Amino acid sequence: MSVFRRREGFQYLWTDSPVSTLIIILNLLMFLVTLITGGFSSLNLIQLGGLFPPLVTENGEYYRLLTTMFLHGSTFHLIGNLLIGIFVLSTALERLIGSLKFATIYFGSGLIASLVILYANPTALSIGASGAIYGVLGALLYVTIYRKDKVNISDISSIRGLIVINIIFTFLYPNVSIAGHIGGMIGGFLLSYLLIKRNVVEIIN
Repeated sequence: MSVFRRREGFQYLWTDSPVSTLIIILNLLMFLVTLITGGFSSLNLIQLGGLFPPLVTENGEYYRLLTTMFLHGSTFHLIGNLLIGIFVLSTALERLIGSLKFATIYFGSGLIASLVILYANPTALSIGASGAIYGVLGALLYVTIYRKDKVNISDISSIRGLIVINIIFTFLYPNVSIAGHIGGMIGGFLLSYLLIKRNVVEIIN
């Protein structure tokens, strides 16, 4: 059975992927707050907790490393992250490895991405869940290498193909944080190496 196949219905979404469901709800709530408080202007996004490095390094506002994961710069940005990054990929990973490990990888990757951005782009405003979502991609890549017993051949091809597409997208699409995306993906892979037990048979093969 495909790792992306899930039971239909919101009640099963909450039962099978509670952390991902909560992330979706929080992102939607912050989207509404963004609209109510002034929209997608840089000033408003900074006020709501966007990652603006000078405020972290000079003012010690370290909470921005986390809060930036729940903000988006446009409706399209939000929909893209929620539909593919969280509703499809994150829920699949959570069902695969469990909620605790998923939460550690998702938020850990997001924080790693924020730290990389902090030093790679020290003057630019960065927002979005992309660093954490690329961490999910890194974790899924790990699974296709070390835990092939958990995914079928079709899933392996889909995951690796999606990763290639997203890496190309990262370097070609304007206004994308290359540091955040690559930092998040590497962070997700490394955290998976620490958290997800490797299959000895796959390693030998």
